[in-house]
Amino acid sequence: MSISRSRAGHGRAVHRTPVGEANVVETMQAVNAPIGGEGANGGIIFPAVHLCRDGDTGMAFPLEDGRGSRRP
Repeated sequence: MSISRSRAGHGRAVHRTPVGEANVVETMQAVNAPIGGEGANGGIIFPAVHLCRDGDTGMAFPLEDGRGSRRP
C-alpha cells in the first residue's frame, strides 16, 4: 500500500517535495509536519528529536511498538 493511500485513510496529508533532505525539512517546517522521511532507505525525520534524517530515531519506532505489544 502506498504511503499516500495509507495516510489518506487516517485523515492525514502527504506532502511530496523535490529530492533532498533540505527540501523535505523546509516543507515539514512550512506545514508543521509531525514526521517526515527522505531517501530510499526510509530515513525518518522526526522534529521532536531533531530536523535531520536519523536511522536511530527510525529504529526506535518499531522497537517501541514491539515493546508495547508485550506489556501485561
